Amino acid sequence: MGVDHYVYLFFDRMLDEVLNIVNKLGRVTFKPVDWEFEEKIRQRLVREWYRHGIKVPEPVRVYSGVLFPKRCIKTIEGKEIRDMDFSIYRVGWLSVLELHPNPRSWWWDAYSHEVIAFLRQFFKWDVLLIAGLNDWADLEGALRLDDMELFVAKLAEWTALGSLPVVPSSLTLAKGNLLDIGYGLYRFFLPERERYGYVLVEPLDGYTVTWVAGAVDFRDPEEVCDAFGEGMGLSLDLTGASLLPLEELEPVHDDELLSLVRKTFRAHVTGNYDLLPCGKR
Repeated sequence: MGVDHYVYLFFDRMLDEVLNIVNKLGRVTFKPVDWEFEEKIRQRLVREWYRHGIKVPEPVRVYSGVLFPKRCIKTIEGKEIRDMDFSIYRVGWLSVLELHPNPRSWWWDAYSHEVIAFLRQFFKWDVLLIAGLNDWADLEGALRLDDMELFVAKLAEWTALGSLPVVPSSLTLAKGNLLDIGYGLYRFFLPERERYGYVLVEPLDGYTVTWVAGAVDFRDPEEVCDAFGEGMGLSLDLTGASLLPLEELEPVHDDELLSLVRKTFRAHVTGNYDLLPCGKR
């Protein structure tokens, strides 16, 4: 048993255009889509969502295969993630690319800056939103159903409407004003831990990046190093569904704390881990 991780990229493009993007990323092999099976899934979703009063377009898988990217993702163990299962869905007006890195256990060890560099490739194709989840995520509290397809459908609906009311995953990249929140540091209360967690909102090449850094004391160098000193972590944040409502975020007016959180994040984005209090371990 293990945890499967899924990255979703949302495009306002035709399906064949997204397939062309995948082909530009590397070598592609295709798997035949079982249309009868896909239709059974679609009908199940329609029935289940209708019973719960959920009215959103269901994802329809059109292409499926394996991507062998030219730009592999290096891990802290000296390995490389060299292939990813992919699927392309039509969800309402949008096309959605799903990536499932292999082997799944290596995703835990992916260097943060390698993940960011891989995602940056999609900026030139005007990807609207990049978020993800893993199959251990409990979505019922936020979506009324613990349903991965519903996660994708709701993100597609909000993206098509041009406004996200939530931070989809602990690392989210959104184009333009899709995430209508100012840059800076925010906090939210974690009742189970009786303390506040932090969210950093930063610009990156025309995109808004939100990073749910969690309940870390950034003024304690040892705690920062324990949490972020290995040079990985953003991969798990990317596939860690949060669905954190924007209305629960409170601005933090503390320039010193903002600088500390920003320095930690930039260490992971740039690969300059010497910015961390302990340097790169």
